[in-house]
Amino acid sequence: MNSKRPVISTFDPSGRSLLGRLVAWLLLPAVLGLAEARAERWIGAGGDLTWNNPHNWVPNTVPGPNSVVYVDHEILLNVDATIGVLFLDPAASGNSMGGISPFGGRDMTLTAGILNNNGGIFRLNASGITLNPSGLGEAFLNGNGQIFMQDSAANFIKATGGVIFHDAAHTIVGSGNLLQNACGMVNNGTILAAATVLTNDLGELVMSNALVIDPGGTNNTFVNHGVLEARGAAGLELRAGVFEMGTNVVTVYGGSKLVVGGGAVLRGGRYRTLTDPPPPLPGAVARALAGLAGPGLPEGAIKPLSDAVFEGTVLDGRVVQENYRWPIIRGGLENNGVWFINSGGSTTRLWYDGTQAITGSGRIELNDSANNQIIPSNADDVLTNGPDH
Repeated sequence: MNSKRPVISTFDPSGRSLLGRLVAWLLLPAVLGLAEARAERWIGAGGDLTWNNPHNWVPNTVPGPNSVVYVDHEILLNVDATIGVLFLDPAASGNSMGGISPFGGRDMTLTAGILNNNGGIFRLNASGITLNPSGLGEAFLNGNGQIFMQDSAANFIKATGGVIFHDAAHTIVGSGNLLQNACGMVNNGTILAAATVLTNDLGELVMSNALVIDPGGTNNTFVNHGVLEARGAAGLELRAGVFEMGTNVVTVYGGSKLVVGGGAVLRGGRYRTLTDPPPPLPGAVARALAGLAGPGLPEGAIKPLSDAVFEGTVLDGRVVQENYRWPIIRGGLENNGVWFINSGGSTTRLWYDGTQAITGSGRIELNDSANNQIIPSNADDVLTNGPDH
Protein backbone atom coordinates (compact mmCIF):
# COMPACT_ATOMS: atom_id res chain seq x y z
CA MET A 1 0.00 0.00 0.00
CA ASN A 2 1.20 3.50 -0.69
CA SER A 3 0.78 6.59 1.44
CA LYS A 4 -0.58 8.91 -1.21
CA ARG A 5 -2.91 11.81 -0.46
CA PRO A 6 -6.05 12.56 -2.46
CA VAL A 7 -6.42 15.37 -4.97
CA ILE A 8 -8.57 17.14 -2.38
CA SER A 9 -5.37 18.23 -0.62
CA THR A 10 -4.60 20.64 -3.46
CA PHE A 11 -7.91 22.37 -2.74
CA ASP A 12 -7.18 22.91 0.95
CA PRO A 13 -8.97 26.17 1.90
CA SER A 14 -6.42 26.97 4.61
CA GLY A 15 -4.09 28.90 2.28
CA ARG A 16 -2.85 32.40 3.03
CA SER A 17 -5.24 34.24 0.73
CA LEU A 18 -8.79 34.73 1.98
CA LEU A 19 -9.98 34.97 -1.64
CA GLY A 20 -8.08 31.79 -2.46
CA ARG A 21 -9.68 29.96 0.46
CA LEU A 22 -13.14 31.11 -0.62
CA VAL A 23 -12.67 30.06 -4.24
CA ALA A 24 -11.27 26.67 -3.25
CA TRP A 25 -14.09 26.16 -0.79
CA LEU A 26 -16.71 26.91 -3.46
CA LEU A 27 -15.06 24.60 -6.00
CA LEU A 28 -14.76 21.60 -3.69
CA PRO A 29 -18.17 20.03 -4.35
CA ALA A 30 -17.46 19.81 -8.08
CA VAL A 31 -13.99 18.40 -7.46
CA LEU A 32 -15.36 15.68 -5.20
CA GLY A 33 -18.18 14.75 -7.53
CA LEU A 34 -20.76 14.79 -4.74
CA ALA A 35 -24.30 14.56 -6.09
CA GLU A 36 -26.16 17.86 -5.60
CA ALA A 37 -23.22 19.01 -3.50
CA ARG A 38 -23.17 22.26 -1.62
CA ALA A 39 -20.48 24.13 0.31
CA GLU A 40 -21.31 25.31 3.82
CA ARG A 41 -19.33 27.44 6.24
CA TRP A 42 -19.67 27.93 9.99
CA ILE A 43 -20.28 31.55 11.03
CA GLY A 44 -21.73 31.01 14.52
CA ALA A 45 -24.45 33.66 14.18
CA GLY A 46 -27.14 31.56 15.87
CA GLY A 47 -26.36 32.57 19.43
CA ASP A 48 -25.00 29.14 20.43
CA LEU A 49 -22.34 26.66 19.31
CA THR A 50 -24.66 23.81 18.30
CA TRP A 51 -24.36 22.00 15.00
CA ASN A 52 -28.09 21.73 14.24
CA ASN A 53 -28.84 25.47 14.46
CA PRO A 54 -29.20 26.61 10.82
CA HIS A 55 -28.41 30.22 11.78
CA ASN A 56 -24.84 29.13 12.56
CA TRP A 57 -24.24 28.29 8.90
CA VAL A 58 -23.90 29.95 5.50
CA PRO A 59 -26.12 29.27 3.67
CA ASN A 60 -28.80 29.17 6.35
CA THR A 61 -29.16 25.37 6.44
CA VAL A 62 -27.73 22.54 8.53
CA PRO A 63 -25.11 20.55 6.55
CA GLY A 64 -26.28 17.31 4.94
CA PRO A 65 -24.83 14.20 3.25
CA ASN A 66 -23.53 16.10 0.19
CA SER A 67 -22.12 19.09 2.05
CA VAL A 68 -18.50 20.22 2.00
CA VAL A 69 -18.20 21.81 5.43
CA TYR A 70 -15.63 24.41 6.49
CA VAL A 71 -15.18 25.07 10.24
CA ASP A 72 -12.69 27.45 11.86
CA HIS A 73 -14.16 27.71 15.39
CA GLU A 74 -15.30 25.41 18.20
CA ILE A 75 -18.61 23.60 17.55
CA LEU A 76 -20.77 21.35 19.73
CA LEU A 77 -21.99 18.32 17.79
CA ASN A 78 -25.35 17.85 19.51
CA VAL A 79 -26.86 15.52 16.88
CA ASP A 80 -25.61 12.67 14.72
CA ALA A 81 -24.30 14.30 11.54
CA THR A 82 -23.82 12.95 8.01
CA ILE A 83 -21.90 15.22 5.63
CA GLY A 84 -19.65 14.86 2.58
CA VAL A 85 -16.28 16.34 3.61
CA LEU A 86 -15.12 18.19 6.72
CA PHE A 87 -12.43 20.88 6.83
CA LEU A 88 -11.26 21.88 10.32
CA ASP A 89 -9.08 24.97 9.99
CA PRO A 90 -8.98 27.08 13.19
CA ALA A 91 -5.59 28.57 12.28
CA ALA A 92 -7.23 30.41 9.38
CA SER A 93 -9.06 32.58 11.93
CA GLY A 94 -6.29 32.69 14.49
CA ASN A 95 -7.93 30.15 16.83
CA SER A 96 -5.61 27.86 18.75
CA MET A 97 -8.14 25.27 19.98
CA GLY A 98 -10.93 25.19 17.43
CA GLY A 99 -12.61 21.94 16.52
CA ILE A 100 -15.56 19.60 17.02
CA SER A 101 -16.80 18.45 20.44
CA PRO A 102 -19.61 15.87 20.19
CA PHE A 103 -22.10 15.41 22.98
CA GLY A 104 -21.84 11.90 24.43
CA GLY A 105 -22.77 9.29 21.87
CA ARG A 106 -23.08 11.66 18.88
CA ASP A 107 -21.36 10.40 15.72
CA MET A 108 -20.24 11.87 12.40
CA THR A 109 -20.29 10.15 9.00
CA LEU A 110 -18.30 11.55 6.06
CA THR A 111 -19.80 10.24 2.82
CA ALA A 112 -16.78 11.22 0.69
CA GLY A 113 -14.39 9.68 3.24
CA ILE A 114 -12.26 12.81 3.81
CA LEU A 115 -11.44 14.75 6.97
CA ASN A 116 -8.93 17.58 6.48
CA ASN A 117 -7.88 18.68 9.97
CA ASN A 118 -5.47 21.61 9.93
CA GLY A 119 -4.62 22.44 13.53
CA GLY A 120 -8.01 21.51 14.97
CA ILE A 121 -9.05 18.98 17.60
CA PHE A 122 -11.92 16.58 16.99
CA ARG A 123 -12.85 15.31 20.45
CA LEU A 124 -14.67 11.98 20.66
CA ASN A 125 -16.79 11.38 23.76
CA ALA A 126 -18.29 7.88 23.57
CA SER A 127 -18.75 8.77 19.92
CA GLY A 128 -17.21 8.04 16.55
CA ILE A 129 -16.22 8.97 13.01
CA THR A 130 -17.23 6.82 10.04
CA LEU A 131 -15.46 7.41 6.73
CA ASN A 132 -17.22 6.08 3.65
CA PRO A 133 -14.37 5.57 1.20
CA SER A 134 -14.38 6.40 -2.47
CA GLY A 135 -14.90 3.85 -5.21
CA LEU A 136 -11.17 3.10 -4.94
CA GLY A 137 -11.71 1.99 -1.36
CA GLU A 138 -9.68 4.86 0.10
CA ALA A 139 -10.52 7.23 2.96
CA PHE A 140 -8.32 10.01 4.34
CA LEU A 141 -7.42 11.69 7.64
CA ASN A 142 -5.34 14.65 6.47
CA GLY A 143 -3.71 17.71 8.01
CA ASN A 144 -1.69 18.51 11.13
CA GLY A 145 -4.45 18.43 13.76
CA GLN A 146 -5.54 15.68 16.08
CA ILE A 147 -8.41 13.43 17.00
CA PHE A 148 -8.61 13.21 20.77
CA MET A 149 -10.52 10.10 21.90
CA GLN A 150 -11.59 10.84 25.47
CA ASP A 151 -11.70 8.03 28.03
CA SER A 152 -14.33 5.66 26.61
CA ALA A 153 -14.26 2.22 25.04
CA ALA A 154 -17.19 3.38 22.90
CA ASN A 155 -15.07 5.80 20.83
CA PHE A 156 -14.35 4.66 17.29
CA ILE A 157 -12.81 5.65 13.96
CA LYS A 158 -13.58 3.39 11.02
CA ALA A 159 -14.32 3.18 7.33
CA THR A 160 -17.00 1.08 5.69
CA GLY A 161 -14.43 -1.18 4.04
CA GLY A 162 -11.27 -0.22 2.21
CA VAL A 163 -8.29 1.58 3.74
CA ILE A 164 -7.87 4.75 5.81
CA PHE A 165 -4.73 6.77 5.00
CA HIS A 166 -3.52 8.62 8.10
CA ASP A 167 -1.46 11.70 7.24
CA ALA A 168 2.16 12.13 8.42
CA ALA A 169 1.43 15.28 10.44
CA HIS A 170 -1.85 14.11 11.99
CA THR A 171 -2.27 12.59 15.47
CA ILE A 172 -4.81 10.18 16.96
CA VAL A 173 -4.61 10.04 20.75
CA GLY A 174 -6.63 8.51 23.58
CA SER A 175 -8.74 5.37 24.01
CA GLY A 176 -11.40 3.50 22.08
CA ASN A 177 -11.37 1.43 18.89
CA LEU A 178 -9.62 2.14 15.60
CA LEU A 179 -11.02 0.35 12.55
CA GLN A 180 -13.73 -1.63 14.44
CA ASN A 181 -13.16 -4.90 12.64
CA ALA A 182 -14.14 -3.17 9.39
CA CYS A 183 -11.16 -1.83 7.38
CA GLY A 184 -7.41 -1.39 7.05
CA MET A 185 -5.17 1.59 7.71
CA VAL A 186 -1.88 3.01 6.47
CA ASN A 187 -0.48 4.97 9.40
CA ASN A 188 1.96 7.66 8.31
CA GLY A 189 1.20 9.81 11.35
CA THR A 190 1.17 9.44 15.13
CA ILE A 191 -1.07 7.10 17.12
CA LEU A 192 -0.83 7.25 20.92
CA ALA A 193 -2.63 5.03 23.39
CA ALA A 194 -2.88 7.82 25.94
CA ALA A 195 -2.03 7.66 29.60
CA THR A 196 -2.85 10.92 31.29
CA VAL A 197 -4.50 13.69 29.34
CA LEU A 198 -4.67 17.40 30.01
CA THR A 199 -7.30 19.53 28.33
CA ASN A 200 -7.74 23.26 28.53
CA ASP A 201 -11.05 23.02 30.40
CA LEU A 202 -11.15 19.66 32.17
CA GLY A 203 -7.75 19.45 33.88
CA GLU A 204 -6.06 16.10 34.34
CA LEU A 205 -7.88 12.86 33.51
CA VAL A 206 -6.61 9.32 33.89
CA MET A 207 -7.40 7.06 30.94
CA SER A 208 -8.86 3.73 32.12
CA ASN A 209 -9.63 2.28 28.68
CA ALA A 210 -7.16 0.89 26.17
CA LEU A 211 -6.73 2.05 22.61
CA VAL A 212 -7.61 -0.92 20.41
CA ILE A 213 -6.54 -1.32 16.78
CA ASP A 214 -8.84 -3.91 15.22
CA PRO A 215 -8.51 -4.44 11.44
CA GLY A 216 -10.62 -7.60 11.53
CA GLY A 217 -9.02 -10.85 10.47
CA THR A 218 -6.62 -11.41 7.59
CA ASN A 219 -8.77 -9.51 5.08
CA ASN A 220 -7.66 -6.15 6.45
CA THR A 221 -4.14 -4.88 7.08
CA PHE A 222 -2.71 -2.18 9.34
CA VAL A 223 0.52 -0.81 7.82
CA ASN A 224 2.71 1.26 10.11
CA HIS A 225 5.06 3.87 8.65
CA GLY A 226 4.63 6.30 11.53
CA VAL A 227 4.68 6.54 15.33
CA LEU A 228 2.86 3.97 17.46
CA GLU A 229 3.14 4.17 21.27
CA ALA A 230 1.53 2.74 24.42
CA ARG A 231 1.27 5.20 27.33
CA GLY A 232 -0.31 4.47 30.73
CA ALA A 233 -1.77 1.41 32.43
CA ALA A 234 -4.63 0.84 29.97
CA GLY A 235 -2.16 0.53 27.10
CA LEU A 236 -2.50 -0.47 23.46
CA GLU A 237 -4.20 -3.61 22.17
CA LEU A 238 -3.72 -5.09 18.70
CA ARG A 239 -6.58 -7.40 17.72
CA ALA A 240 -7.12 -9.87 14.89
CA GLY A 241 -5.64 -8.80 11.58
CA VAL A 242 -2.32 -8.39 9.80
CA PHE A 243 0.05 -5.71 11.11
CA GLU A 244 2.77 -4.88 8.60
CA MET A 245 5.33 -3.08 10.77
CA GLY A 246 8.41 -3.09 8.51
CA THR A 247 11.41 -1.80 10.46
CA ASN A 248 9.41 0.72 12.50
CA VAL A 249 9.64 0.88 16.30
CA VAL A 250 6.65 0.39 18.60
CA THR A 251 7.35 1.87 22.05
CA VAL A 252 5.76 0.76 25.32
CA TYR A 253 6.53 3.31 28.03
CA GLY A 254 6.88 2.71 31.75
CA GLY A 255 3.73 1.44 33.43
CA SER A 256 2.05 0.62 30.12
CA LYS A 257 1.48 -2.51 28.05
CA LEU A 258 1.05 -3.75 24.51
CA VAL A 259 -1.48 -6.59 24.32
CA VAL A 260 -1.16 -8.73 21.18
CA GLY A 261 -4.51 -10.45 20.75
CA GLY A 262 -5.42 -13.80 19.25
CA GLY A 263 -5.36 -13.68 15.47
CA ALA A 264 -3.07 -10.63 15.37
CA VAL A 265 -0.11 -11.28 13.06
CA LEU A 266 2.83 -8.94 13.68
CA ARG A 267 5.03 -8.95 10.57
CA GLY A 268 8.36 -7.31 11.25
CA GLY A 269 8.72 -4.32 13.49
CA ARG A 270 10.89 -3.59 16.51
CA TYR A 271 9.19 -3.58 19.92
CA ARG A 272 10.81 -1.88 22.88
CA THR A 273 9.71 -1.54 26.50
CA LEU A 274 10.94 1.22 28.81
CA THR A 275 10.77 2.31 32.42
CA ASP A 276 10.78 5.93 31.26
CA PRO A 277 7.60 8.03 31.22
CA PRO A 278 6.54 9.30 27.81
CA PRO A 279 8.19 12.59 26.79
CA PRO A 280 6.25 15.83 26.39
CA LEU A 281 4.85 16.47 22.95
CA PRO A 282 4.97 19.66 20.84
CA GLY A 283 2.27 21.76 19.28
CA ALA A 284 -1.45 21.13 19.53
CA VAL A 285 -0.92 17.71 21.07
CA ALA A 286 0.89 19.24 24.06
CA ARG A 287 -2.12 21.40 24.83
CA ALA A 288 -4.37 18.36 24.99
CA LEU A 289 -1.99 15.69 26.26
CA ALA A 290 0.43 15.51 29.15
CA GLY A 291 2.34 12.25 29.59
CA LEU A 292 2.90 10.37 32.81
CA ALA A 293 5.47 11.97 35.07
CA GLY A 294 7.60 10.88 38.00
CA PRO A 295 10.12 8.12 38.71
CA GLY A 296 9.54 4.56 39.82
CA LEU A 297 7.40 3.31 36.92
CA PRO A 298 7.52 -0.44 36.25
CA GLU A 299 8.94 -1.40 32.89
CA GLY A 300 6.38 -1.58 30.13
CA ALA A 301 5.36 -5.05 28.99
CA ILE A 302 4.34 -6.87 25.82
CA LYS A 303 1.57 -9.37 26.63
CA PRO A 304 0.76 -11.97 23.96
CA LEU A 305 -2.51 -13.88 24.05
CA SER A 306 -3.14 -17.32 22.56
CA ASP A 307 -2.74 -17.45 18.75
CA ALA A 308 -0.92 -14.11 18.61
CA VAL A 309 1.77 -14.44 15.93
CA PHE A 310 5.23 -12.83 16.00
CA GLU A 311 6.62 -13.14 12.47
CA GLY A 312 10.17 -11.95 11.89
CA THR A 313 10.02 -9.51 14.79
CA VAL A 314 12.70 -7.85 16.93
CA LEU A 315 12.14 -7.59 20.70
CA ASP A 316 14.04 -5.00 22.75
CA GLY A 317 12.48 -5.37 26.14
CA ARG A 318 10.10 -7.43 28.26
CA VAL A 319 7.51 -9.97 27.10
CA VAL A 320 5.22 -11.42 29.76
CA GLN A 321 3.44 -14.59 28.64
CA GLU A 322 0.83 -15.28 31.27
CA ASN A 323 -0.73 -18.54 32.41
CA TYR A 324 -2.52 -20.60 29.72
CA ARG A 325 -1.43 -18.37 26.83
CA TRP A 326 -0.19 -20.03 23.62
CA PRO A 327 1.38 -17.48 21.23
CA ILE A 328 3.32 -18.39 18.08
CA ILE A 329 6.67 -17.35 16.64
CA ARG A 330 7.25 -17.68 12.91
CA GLY A 331 10.00 -16.71 10.49
CA GLY A 332 12.62 -16.22 13.20
CA LEU A 333 12.84 -13.99 16.25
CA GLU A 334 15.54 -11.56 17.37
CA ASN A 335 15.22 -11.30 21.14
CA ASN A 336 17.38 -8.72 22.90
CA GLY A 337 15.25 -8.62 26.03
CA VAL A 338 13.55 -11.19 28.26
CA TRP A 339 10.58 -13.33 27.27
CA PHE A 340 8.98 -14.65 30.48
CA ILE A 341 6.84 -17.80 30.27
CA ASN A 342 4.82 -17.90 33.49
CA SER A 343 2.57 -20.90 34.05
CA GLY A 344 0.22 -20.58 36.99
CA GLY A 345 -0.69 -24.27 36.88
CA SER A 346 -2.09 -24.61 33.36
CA THR A 347 -0.18 -25.48 30.21
CA THR A 348 1.57 -22.34 29.02
CA ARG A 349 3.04 -22.91 25.58
CA LEU A 350 5.23 -21.02 23.13
CA TRP A 351 4.74 -22.53 19.68
CA TYR A 352 7.34 -22.24 16.93
CA ASP A 353 5.81 -22.63 13.48
CA GLY A 354 8.34 -23.71 10.87
CA THR A 355 12.09 -24.26 11.06
CA GLN A 356 13.72 -21.06 12.32
CA ALA A 357 16.20 -19.49 14.73
CA ILE A 358 16.04 -17.30 17.80
CA THR A 359 18.90 -14.80 17.73
CA GLY A 360 19.83 -11.74 19.72
CA SER A 361 21.39 -11.17 23.14
CA GLY A 362 18.33 -11.83 25.29
CA ARG A 363 16.82 -14.89 26.93
CA ILE A 364 13.61 -16.85 27.40
CA GLU A 365 12.95 -17.38 31.10
CA LEU A 366 10.52 -20.05 32.31
CA ASN A 367 9.16 -19.89 35.84
CA ASP A 368 9.23 -22.90 38.17
CA SER A 369 6.53 -25.04 36.57
CA ALA A 370 6.42 -28.34 34.68
CA ASN A 371 3.57 -26.87 32.63
CA ASN A 372 5.75 -24.45 30.65
CA GLN A 373 6.44 -25.62 27.09
CA ILE A 374 8.36 -24.54 23.98
CA ILE A 375 7.26 -26.93 21.25
CA PRO A 376 6.94 -27.13 17.42
CA SER A 377 3.71 -26.73 15.51
CA ASN A 378 4.82 -29.55 13.19
CA ALA A 379 6.88 -32.61 14.02
CA ASP A 380 9.69 -31.70 11.60
CA ASP A 381 10.03 -28.05 12.68
CA VAL A 382 13.47 -27.23 14.12
CA LEU A 383 14.27 -24.31 16.41
CA THR A 384 17.89 -23.14 16.58
CA ASN A 385 18.97 -21.16 19.62
CA GLY A 386 21.54 -18.52 18.58
CA PRO A 387 25.00 -18.41 20.16
CA ASP A 388 24.33 -15.27 22.25
CA HIS A 389 20.77 -16.13 23.22
